Amino acid sequence: MSDTWINGQQGTLVNSSNRGLTYGDGVFATMRIDDGGCIQFFDAHCSRLEQGSQRLKFFDGEDFWKITPSSILLIKQLAKENPNRGIKFLLTRGEGGRGYAPSQNAQYTEIITIFDLPDHYKGWQSQGVSLSISEVKLANQPLLAGIKHLNRLEQVLIKSVLLPDGFDDWLVLDPNNNVAESSMANIFAFIDGVWCTPVMSNCGVSGVMREQVLMALPEMNHPVSVTEISINSLMCAKYVFITNSLFGVVAIKKINQQLFDMWDGVNSLRNSLGVTL
Repeated sequence: MSDTWINGQQGTLVNSSNRGLTYGDGVFATMRIDDGGCIQFFDAHCSRLEQGSQRLKFFDGEDFWKITPSSILLIKQLAKENPNRGIKFLLTRGEGGRGYAPSQNAQYTEIITIFDLPDHYKGWQSQGVSLSISEVKLANQPLLAGIKHLNRLEQVLIKSVLLPDGFDDWLVLDPNNNVAESSMANIFAFIDGVWCTPVMSNCGVSGVMREQVLMALPEMNHPVSVTEISINSLMCAKYVFITNSLFGVVAIKKINQQLFDMWDGVNSLRNSLGVTL
């Protein structure tokens, strides 16, 4: 049986005129199911889906909750049946004819997929990872910055280049050579006694785990700052880690040839968030 549900029905076929396929006209969330069958930070994921839908002018917040309740119930049911796996919810503006202009009466398409968590994520948590700086930079587009929309062509270009031996992911910069994110995660750096993470006003994805870490660090008495981070400042950081909803928090041990200490508080942060694999 397929691990995909389209508008509540199990299957894999999507109409070729679907705007998610033809234009990347949609948003999505990738979520982790815990060992009890609950989706971690589910309300935060729903909130970000709502915000992204509003930014793309799908509908207002009230309509979002009117349109998606059946999928939300199905997502929760599937999570109970699939502990310790991942679940992806994808929302498109539905089918449309030729031309970019969206229909005023769009019938939205909702796609749910269940998948296994990558085995190497446990090793990443215990050993840390190394990043290589990508030559592909993220373009500035304030209208789309922060949201997880379906057009991921920049990430496709980033990932199309083979990583050097001994490296696990790409570090990505913006057009001004400031730090944006890794190809799959947000980044935090301990600089001059403050945990800093890049501002997401022009490019990048503001991840749900990033949001949780920004709340958790002050509760652990660690100051935080959302700010521009130059590549030079990053290389002078004492500690660096990356975050996403599937692997939680992973320490960075090296960027290019610059080595970093492994922060001894990373396990405490994971435990406080409940994201230890």
